[in-house]
Amino acid sequence: MEFQRFLDSCQVVQSVETKGRKEFKCWPRGQTHSKYLGVILDQRLTYQPHIEYIKKNYTAAEARLYPILNKDSKMSTNNKLLIYKSILRSLISYAVPI
Repeated sequence: MEFQRFLDSCQVVQSVETKGRKEFKCWPRGQTHSKYLGVILDQRLTYQPHIEYIKKNYTAAEARLYPILNKDSKMSTNNKLLIYKSILRSLISYAVPI
């Protein structure tokens, strides 16, 4: 009963069998994309909504960090580079191997 309610709420149901286990992937009705493990997937797997989401988050984080990362800041270049690597680069590089 519960599983049927799950299937009725889906727009597209894909059945994938891996290692003898059957998995069902579902797209909710009326939605063109879904978020899974922080990656936004659209039905055609173009990743365009995910790229737009990452660009928006990166731009917002860069704007918040601009006062300490700009060239007029008194912070050392090594510290600026450390902040870039730990915060900004991690935003860009999450789920890149996909």
